[in-house]
Amino acid sequence: MHVGIIGASSFGKNHLRAYQENRHISAISLAGRNMEKLEALQVEHSKVQRITNDFEDLITDSEIGLIDIVLPHDMHMPVAVAAMENGKHVICEKPPARNMDEALTMLEASQKNQVRYFVILNQLYNPVHRKIREVIDRGDIGKPFLAFEYGLHHIGVMTDKTNWRATKEHCGGGPMIDGGFHQIYRHLYFLEKSGEPAWVSGTAEQIGIDIPEKGEDFVSMTIGYDNGIKVQVTRAFSVPFSPPHGPCSICGTEGTIVLDGKGDQPFRIIDKSGDHWITVGEGPRSYDETIPPCIHDYLECLVEGEEPEPGLSMAYRTLEIIEAATTSSVLGERINLRPDPLKRHGGK
Repeated sequence: MHVGIIGASSFGKNHLRAYQENRHISAISLAGRNMEKLEALQVEHSKVQRITNDFEDLITDSEIGLIDIVLPHDMHMPVAVAAMENGKHVICEKPPARNMDEALTMLEASQKNQVRYFVILNQLYNPVHRKIREVIDRGDIGKPFLAFEYGLHHIGVMTDKTNWRATKEHCGGGPMIDGGFHQIYRHLYFLEKSGEPAWVSGTAEQIGIDIPEKGEDFVSMTIGYDNGIKVQVTRAFSVPFSPPHGPCSICGTEGTIVLDGKGDQPFRIIDKSGDHWITVGEGPRSYDETIPPCIHDYLECLVEGEEPEPGLSMAYRTLEIIEAATTSSVLGERINLRPDPLKRHGGK
C-alpha cells in the first residue's frame, strides 16, 4: 500500500515512523510546506519515494490508496473529503474536525465514496490505560461512581497570536478540543462498560487573557452518566507557571484508582487495606510512542476489513461532549446527549 502523509513535521514524524516500520506499507509520499525538512525526512526513511509542497498532488495520485492527515483542525474536513472523493482511505489526527457538523460531513463522504476512515486515539494504546480499563472491568474497585482529572498548562499558546492552536478559526476552540480531547476519550474508554454518557454541564471562558480571536483558555465540565457516574474534567491554558499534569482518579465503591506514578508503577489502587501499586507490562507510554501502535492497528483493520476497538464512535462522542460543554457554558444549562452520534448517521 502507498500512503500519502499531509503534514510531515512535528507530530507527523511519529506517523511517518509508523508507516516506515509497517509491513503493509510499500511506499510513502510526503506533503508539507518546508521542502528542506521534507528532504531530510526522505533521506532518513527509505520508503519515502516522493516529497511535495502541494498536498493536492497526493490526493489526486492514483497510486496512493491511503491519506494520513496531520494538519491544523480547520483543514481536517476539507482535506479528508477531497481525499475520500478521490477514492482514498483516510487516517486523521484527532479531533475529527472543529465541530460536529464538519465531522459528520467527513462521515457522510466516507459512506458515499465507500472508503474507510479512522481518527487517531493513540493514548488507548498505552498499556497503562489498558490496565486501568482491565481492573475496572474486573471489579477491583467495585462499582465506579466518580472520576476526575485536570491539566493546567502555560498561557503562552494563548498569548501567541501566530500560534494556530487555541484559535477559534484554526483550532475550533481552546485547550479541550486540543489536548483535552485525550482526557475525554480516555475516560469514555475506562468507563465504557460501566454506563453511557447522558448529559454535560460545562464552563468555557477566557480567564487569563482577553484576546477575541482566541478560544477559551479554561474549560471545566461534568459528564453525567445514565447510571449516576460523574466524570469531572478540567483543562486550562491559563497559568504563567504550570504545575505537572494533575492526577487522574477513578473512585469506586470498593477502592480508588490514582494515576500519578512514573515508569513501571504509574498507578495505584487505594482500598481498605492500603495502597497497592499496579504493575504494568512493557509498552509505549509517551504520546510519541503510542502513535505507531495505533496506526499499525488501523492498518491491520484496513487490510482485514475489520473495525478497531474502540473506534470512530468514541472519537465522535468525544467531540460531541466537548461541543456540548461549550454550548452549556453559553446557555447556562446542562446539555442532554442523544444516543451514539455515529449510529444516528449510519456509521458503525
